[in-house]
Amino acid sequence: MDQHTLINWIGVILLFSFGVTMIIQGHFIFHGKYGYKHSEREKQQMLDMRKRVENLLKKDSIYEDDDL
Repeated sequence: MDQHTLINWIGVILLFSFGVTMIIQGHFIFHGKYGYKHSEREKQQMLDMRKRVENLLKKDSIYEDDDL
């Protein structure tokens, strides 16, 4: 009977450590850390940056035309 409780405790500890590991890995995947990539998020960031650069270039070209 004593051996069964020891096996149960080992199983509980292993299950707990597995659960914590999965939570940590999910955090890394969600936030895109340590080599995990979130393709939709990266695509949206690229589009946003492109719009920002285009707006900056438009503003710069307007000022250059006014200076002439």
